[in-house]
Amino acid sequence: KNKAQLSNLEKQIDVYTQEKDLLTQKINAEAEIKAKNVTALSELDKIKNKTAKLNQLNEWLIKYKALKEFAVCAKAEFEKAMREYELIRNEYEAKNRAYLNEQAGILASNLTDNTPCPVCGSLSHPTPATLSENAPSKAEIDNLKNAVDRADKSRMESSEKAGKAKIDANTLSSRLIDEAKQIFSEFEVANLPN
Repeated sequence: KNKAQLSNLEKQIDVYTQEKDLLTQKINAEAEIKAKNVTALSELDKIKNKTAKLNQLNEWLIKYKALKEFAVCAKAEFEKAMREYELIRNEYEAKNRAYLNEQAGILASNLTDNTPCPVCGSLSHPTPATLSENAPSKAEIDNLKNAVDRADKSRMESSEKAGKAKIDANTLSSRLIDEAKQIFSEFEVANLPN
């Protein structure tokens, strides 16, 4: 009877040992799955981080393109302002020269008999200097001078704007390149698909 009980116990021990081995295998498999999940979650976090960096890089690239386009437009605006300034300045200089050359005629245009000449003091003006047809007035010279000043101010402002836009675009370009190098150096060749 003891032998039968002992045999029965041995069989139960074998069954329990097999169950224990199966449970140990399941536990080990679950632990392996958990370890793979932890690794996968870590990889997922890395991918999310890289995706965020790539999205930031893309935003900077879009901003750089807009800044670059703005810099090109600002440069064109400056070149236009420079041309306008030169045209107005040249016109002013030519008319101012003509004005200065015609001062005697301008002074003589205001002379009246029995009024002293502002240059020589004579009360008689038998042959006053005459104005040429092209002699500009003082008001015209003053208006042109104001136009030159406005054009110069516009030229300077557009120059500053173009210079700042170029610096901003170059600064962002450098930052973009540095960030791209950093981001892409983090990607391992082994992780790239075939």
